[in-house]
Amino acid sequence: MCFDLLYLACLCSVALFELEEYESSKQSFQRSVELCQQQGKKDVSAQNRWIRKCESEIEGVNSSSAYRNL
Repeated sequence: MCFDLLYLACLCSVALFELEEYESSKQSFQRSVELCQQQGKKDVSAQNRWIRKCESEIEGVNSSSAYRNL
């Protein structure tokens, strides 16, 4: 059952990313990491990679909006 919830959480996180909802996606991946840790799963490298992707996109969006305000 736990595996199914984690899988669903990751799918939702990826869907949010694809919809360009980067902040929501990042929060969802962070929650996924917490769930993994609660269940004793040690390998969360994939989630951490997605979190970094989200952060990169968020930074890119913020810098491009700052550029437009010049």
